[in-house]
Amino acid sequence: MNARFLLSSALRYRWVVWSLLVATYMVSFFHRMAVSVVKEPLMRQFDLSVSEFGMLASMYFYAYCFAQIPSGIMADSLGVRRTAGLSVAFAGLATIAFGCATSPAALYISRFAVGLGVASSFVCVMKAQSQWFRPREFSTLAGICLFAGNVGSICAQAPLGVFIASVSMRMAFIIIGCATLALSALCFLFVRNRPEDMGFPPLESGPAPSPMSLGLSLALVLKSGKLFLINIFYFFIGSQLLGFAGAWSISFLHDSYEIGLPQASMLASVQLLAFMLGSLLLGYLSDRYGRRKIFIVVPFMVVSAVWSGFALGGAAIPLRLCIAGLAVAGFFSGAFSVMMTLCKELSPKELTGTAIAMLNTFGFLGIAISTPVYGKLVEVFSVGGVPDHRAAVTMLAVMSLTGCIVSFFFAESGGRNVR
Repeated sequence: MNARFLLSSALRYRWVVWSLLVATYMVSFFHRMAVSVVKEPLMRQFDLSVSEFGMLASMYFYAYCFAQIPSGIMADSLGVRRTAGLSVAFAGLATIAFGCATSPAALYISRFAVGLGVASSFVCVMKAQSQWFRPREFSTLAGICLFAGNVGSICAQAPLGVFIASVSMRMAFIIIGCATLALSALCFLFVRNRPEDMGFPPLESGPAPSPMSLGLSLALVLKSGKLFLINIFYFFIGSQLLGFAGAWSISFLHDSYEIGLPQASMLASVQLLAFMLGSLLLGYLSDRYGRRKIFIVVPFMVVSAVWSGFALGGAAIPLRLCIAGLAVAGFFSGAFSVMMTLCKELSPKELTGTAIAMLNTFGFLGIAISTPVYGKLVEVFSVGGVPDHRAAVTMLAVMSLTGCIVSFFFAESGGRNVR
């Protein structure tokens, strides 16, 4: 076969690899958000308080955080095919266990196990992109990946509610778990780590990176001041979207504006839809102009301003203005795709998985801590049994502002790998 044919085949097949791995990421987003839809039946059936539900929601984030470093190391050493296939299979079994849970303990354990299973999804997508795509395509693809992931989030809102109404909450999660197992099988069948594994030429010129020991890999990532700043940024900034939308957005609208849960669920999805669009546009613009820092700092300044407005205005903010604010914050939070790209470009190519995993560790640690604290603040500041979210929203505003200040000190990669 001639070189041109092989290159053309690689350019086509990479979309098969990428699409399957992005599908696993959609599953991770689905589970991240699904618990907010089943909040009321879970609290009623298992007699959970608001803070106990917050802890249940955070189990996913604790597990996701805990598994990031192992996931990154596995992606760098075992490859994305085995890492994704095994992890997604575990997530499928854990989802079935969640649907079969008969006690709060079983609920907590299975929720934690789901988080472990899907923890490698984004790391595997980013690792595969570094092997199957060119650097100038990375930020755009990261944006598309976040867009697709949030399709999973949307499916975990109103569509999941309709599905549960038709087959029951337990059966819905059992079916979802079986579908996840099928996706695991597809990953083993069709995903490959690199173009060379299919007999294709590499899509980026230059010598192949040499393997590194576990200790050296972690040492290089941990001692990088440039990467450390991005990690700290994500610790503070992640909660205002991923934690809030995943556990509290529906309750926030329901409690603050006394609207029904179906309407609150529909309105909460506006934030996710805006995030999807922002991920696409901001990722594309960052690649188009070859700049990263400006497409992180400015968007999150806007995000911080929105959350500060929520904290100051409280329930006095009209519902329509509140939804507009959530949409604006969601759209500019799409700069997460640029943040991931900057992390990749400031780390050695052979450590892409480990660097992204370390970033996710910090981000989801922040979310895991803030999610139950949010619930506790709502509980503590409730008046006459009426939930009050203002103190909890103020916490998110402070975290967002702190992360925004950290971003001012980011290095600029210029749209290329600098390590």
